[in-house]
Amino acid sequence: MQKAIDFLSTKNPIFQEIIEKYGLPTIPKRPQGFETLVLLILE
Repeated sequence: MQKAIDFLSTKNPIFQEIIEKYGLPTIPKRPQGFETLVLLILE
C-alpha cells in the first residue's frame, strides 16, 4: 500500500496532507468464504 500512497502523493500533494492529518487507512481483516463475499457485495 505504501507504494500506491507514494505514487498518489507525487501526483497530487493533497493525498500527503490527508495521510499526515488522518493517518493510513486500515485494511479490515475478514474471514475467507462465501459469507464474506456476500457481505462485501452488499456493503
